[in-house]
Amino acid sequence: MSWPTPNGQKDVTTLSFSPVPNMFDWRFWQYRDDNNCWDFVREVLHKEFNVPAEFIPKFGICPDDKAAMTREFRNVKKRFHRITAPKDGAVACHFSDEVLIHVGIVRNQKVWHASRSRGLSVDPFNVFEKFAITRYYQWQG
Repeated sequence: MSWPTPNGQKDVTTLSFSPVPNMFDWRFWQYRDDNNCWDFVREVLHKEFNVPAEFIPKFGICPDDKAAMTREFRNVKKRFHRITAPKDGAVACHFSDEVLIHVGIVRNQKVWHASRSRGLSVDPFNVFEKFAITRYYQWQG
């Protein structure tokens, strides 16, 4: 929803929902160290795919600490199963060997992901998969 400003123009800074009812407009996601790629995936899983928040914890880890990200991923992974082909709601994980380096979420048959350098990106599978070893995990709740 947007609100008219005193001069009659729409104030897009208050725009928070897409035209689809009950669908959050993720284009306005702001990347920060405390609001990083995992936090983006977590919010989408919870708000759009109804995964209970308590099963996808907020790590509170600086995204530059890949060892800590990998350790937490191993704990969370128990609630997901690996799938061979991406589908909506799957977590798209980038690895360097066995170290987790980045995550995104499959939504509308593309990978949505947030990074410090680019902010929010929406990439076709083949583009996302070019950057690193990619594995997909589906919530099994």
